[in-house]
Amino acid sequence: MNGLFNSKYTVYKESFAKINYSTIFDNLGSMLINLYIIDLIINENTAFSSYWQQYNVMFDKVKSNLENYNMTSKMLRKLQRFCGRLYTTVINGKLYEEYLEGLREAIREDMGDNLFKNKTF
Repeated sequence: MNGLFNSKYTVYKESFAKINYSTIFDNLGSMLINLYIIDLIINENTAFSSYWQQYNVMFDKVKSNLENYNMTSKMLRKLQRFCGRLYTTVINGKLYEEYLEGLREAIREDMGDNLFKNKTF
């Protein structure tokens, strides 16, 4: 296992010689920082939650009179489904958490649960 992480060993040289990990982890870190900043902005700004409540009221108004808004019930359901997904991640301030959970699940699929039982991780 040490050969995978030590640049002196031939296993490392054969497997990872052309991969620049610092660039990969720098980009991943920048992306996580940006997601965290967006979450902070959303959580600190109360206007987002009040606007969201207004949107939900507007959905009810549109639902009661679809013809006046040039909508069909199918279009409204699609819009509500999209806004629901938007709320659970962005407006709810959970982009960072959702991304990390997705990353953890992707690692579990590739590596199995053994990786998280390792003392190093």
